[in-house]
Amino acid sequence: MDWFAPIDMYCERTHHGIISEPINLATNMGFLIAAVVMWYRAQTIKACRILSIMLASIGIASALHHSFAQTWAALIDVLSIAVFVFTYLFLANRKYLGLSVKHSITIMILFLPINFIASNYL
Repeated sequence: MDWFAPIDMYCERTHHGIISEPINLATNMGFLIAAVVMWYRAQTIKACRILSIMLASIGIASALHHSFAQTWAALIDVLSIAVFVFTYLFLANRKYLGLSVKHSITIMILFLPINFIASNYL
């Protein structure tokens, strides 16, 4: 697999330059702004601080993907979103439902096949 091969499978990409998707690149600033705002609003809530950092990582990873449009950048983009989703799912089960660590991890694991079935067959 060529990690540096250009990706141009979607309509916004017009060429292989670093600023080929200026609107997508600019909208990623929204993730960074939201992360900073939430960081300061959640000064005493550790889980929110963790999610704020992850939100910033999504903005940075997406900006890299939309700037470089290469396989490595797409992977980082997808992984940053996946880590955020699984972390939020775990923390939400712990905080909102009061589940144990064991049950929260079980739900995280079951999320993958349930999501696959729901998105492909419903």
